[in-house]
Amino acid sequence: MKINKRFFGKSALTAAAAILIGVTMSCTDIWSEQHPGTYYTNNGETIADYLNGKVEDHGNYSYFIAILQKADLWGQMRTYGTYTCFAPNDSAMQIYFNQRREEATNDSLKSIFLNLESVLANKKVCDTIARTHIFNNLMFASDLNGNGVLQHPNMLDRYVTYNSFADSVPVYADDGVTVLKAKDGSDSIMVKLRYLINMQATLTKSDDTVQNGVVHKIDKVLRSSNQFIPGLMKENPNLSIFYSALVITGLKDTLEQYYDDTYPEIDYEWTEQALRDGYSGIHKNETAFETGDNADRIAIPEKREFKFTVFAMPDTALANYSDEYWTGGIHNVTELRQYAEKVYPEGAGLPDSVRASSLNKFLSYHILPCWLSYDQFNTSQKEIIQRRLYLKEYDVEDFFETMLPHSIMRISTPYPGGTAEKPLGIFINRKGTQEIGLVSEGIRIAQDASEYNLEGGITNICVNGGYHYINKLLVYDTFTRETALKCRMRIMCCTLSPDFINSRGRGRLNGDPSNGGVKNIDKMVKAYKVGFCKNFEWVDEQTKFFVRYRDKSFGTVYGDEITVRGSYDIAFRLPPVPSDGNYEIRVWNNSLASSQGQNDRGIAQFYFHQYNPTVDAATYWRNWDWTPEGIPVDLRLGGTDARIGMVADDDDRYSSMTTSQKAQAIYLNDRAMRIRGYLKAIDSYTKSQSTDNTGDPIRGDDNCYRKIICNEYLRANNDYYIRMRQVYEDDGVFPFSFIEIVPKSIYEANEDQH
Repeated sequence: MKINKRFFGKSALTAAAAILIGVTMSCTDIWSEQHPGTYYTNNGETIADYLNGKVEDHGNYSYFIAILQKADLWGQMRTYGTYTCFAPNDSAMQIYFNQRREEATNDSLKSIFLNLESVLANKKVCDTIARTHIFNNLMFASDLNGNGVLQHPNMLDRYVTYNSFADSVPVYADDGVTVLKAKDGSDSIMVKLRYLINMQATLTKSDDTVQNGVVHKIDKVLRSSNQFIPGLMKENPNLSIFYSALVITGLKDTLEQYYDDTYPEIDYEWTEQALRDGYSGIHKNETAFETGDNADRIAIPEKREFKFTVFAMPDTALANYSDEYWTGGIHNVTELRQYAEKVYPEGAGLPDSVRASSLNKFLSYHILPCWLSYDQFNTSQKEIIQRRLYLKEYDVEDFFETMLPHSIMRISTPYPGGTAEKPLGIFINRKGTQEIGLVSEGIRIAQDASEYNLEGGITNICVNGGYHYINKLLVYDTFTRETALKCRMRIMCCTLSPDFINSRGRGRLNGDPSNGGVKNIDKMVKAYKVGFCKNFEWVDEQTKFFVRYRDKSFGTVYGDEITVRGSYDIAFRLPPVPSDGNYEIRVWNNSLASSQGQNDRGIAQFYFHQYNPTVDAATYWRNWDWTPEGIPVDLRLGGTDARIGMVADDDDRYSSMTTSQKAQAIYLNDRAMRIRGYLKAIDSYTKSQSTDNTGDPIRGDDNCYRKIICNEYLRANNDYYIRMRQVYEDDGVFPFSFIEIVPKSIYEANEDQH
């Protein structure tokens, strides 16, 4: 069964939003037919009947009706079908006509929008207006969550964005709507949560379902738009230099990608919507599995989305820019190119559209192949941050590959107070902390336009990502690569592929109230189709591979986890290293050795491979020259097993020792474990949530440890792969939380306990 229709997915947030914007739910015969056992009734009203109904009930839509008639869509609105209609009333239409006249650059354009009669005389204009507001699919406001893109395009084949915002006028709890507490924490005052469609029209009433679809009332006419990031930046008058650079380098075309047209259609029963609907068909058992004591439900993304994050400096800031490469400000794209040639002299003189040119390399390092809103750069859920120890000494951080080939970016959130309450901001390529000293101050990501004293109200989000302002230009120079990024790179598994982020597989918190108690969504894991997950390849296509939600109590750092299951055989590309040298590569394991009857970890063989484009490009992954790294690793072993040899730092055998004797004994145990190829878990994350950033470090959990896979000489401009193959019977589970890539100067200093 294949179905693209959406239903009323009620989360606490979206339900509140639906109530606040005035949801009225009559129901459709359509839904009853497509979901046997679900019964609804309606009064037989169509979209046309609704728009043509009593003014006191629905409003006056005579302008919109006339335009639908001229566009030959009125008949469809009167017949059986499945449509979504965003309906602007006569007042909204008149405002639109007035605006178009004011914007017109010649009398001919002005004459089109003199009045309704002049608009109706131009069928092309009527077609555009009508088809912008009509969709061939059912879509409900109650399915919206935060900011995003409507699931289906309109009749112009354009995608439409939605953004949530809090109404500035407080209302009281006796209004009969769901209470959202005010900033002062009081229960008596709340704000209304509303949705803005295409950053133009406010949704004033939603989900009025009729015989042939659903009607949403809006207060403005939607402009025809399929705005991607370059168009978004073009509309911002203070990004003209960066936008011009995108055009002449050809990166504009890259940033206008959105959907993978080769992606296969996904059966309804494997979609997130099926979980929201409580699907219980013949495939129900196939879409669920057990991991330890966790019951998870599987969803496959219905589409593969390409999204991007652009970091840019506004023209006003560039005008006064100076650093070690440049003084006197940057006033145009020519000067921006000259700046880039100083940073990347090897690309000077090449055409800008060539990937190796200076300007192309410069811009590419300002772009990530995934969309990250401000609160998604790093783990931001307080329930997770409260488990982080040593916040004064170590920032919360993640690593991301950029669009510059073989480059990586370190993004971190400092908490100078040492608690989860007051982050200092978010920075790129920052090293050190205020308490222990800064080696690199880093580049600050602005939370909003006010940090540059720029006019607000200009959105930075569109259908395929968005942009963020930064306070300095980003350069992948010697200092960045050999100083700022010379560190133990602990790379969360959920950042290893942009597809994990763009499919919204990363960052969801188990128990998040925004799930509204929908258990199937609360425990949803994202699965991926073979060949449609960048940086990952299923050597055995029977491999079960899932990105899980964040868990605030399970033994995974930051709660992030990829679960690999079954008789698996999977390979992934390592993130690039910033400079040539010897690196130690490690993976995480949570063995569950102490859990009776639940140890399903299995035995894995790890392999390492340096990619050779002249040989490997013509062969299949399985046929590459894979180098086994040691003997198979028994992932079922607990840390105290003699083959690992862990002694907890608080073990009773240390009780009679002096402080220095104990420190030496712990050091010797760490060294003995390293010789066997293991390290204890980190001491900067706790076993369970605490409200004051205290608690028992996960380092003391004998289920959790790091396994050293190999020690290799890695070059900054090469690609390397790790392969994991289950070799124990037919089934095994590998909870893959993070990978560490550690330069020799770090691991030889025994810094690894953090």
